[in-house]
Amino acid sequence: MVNSILSQQCKETLESVQRSITHIIFADLSYDDRRCILVIPVLNDFIFSSCQTHFDKIVTDHTHPLFSRIIMNNYKTSTRAATTFRPEKARTQNRAKIFFSSFI
Repeated sequence: MVNSILSQQCKETLESVQRSITHIIFADLSYDDRRCILVIPVLNDFIFSSCQTHFDKIVTDHTHPLFSRIIMNNYKTSTRAATTFRPEKARTQNRAKIFFSSFI
């Protein structure tokens, strides 16, 4: 799951705004019911699907500036032989949480 796109505080703030706005529209319903009626996904699901779509665009476009950062897994004897991509080596915890590492 992509955790480093937004901080937890930013996610909570956005979720709070979303709750408030949907409450204005449907004051007598629960938050889950309001989301279902308005077809609004859970914030974490929305962030993940948006990032997945962006990553898929990068992978399929060889002219994309970030395409060179993606490492293909060509090792047949690797323990990750079933994976398509190989993660970058990360020297720090913050580096391990970047966009590419989260999706590879």
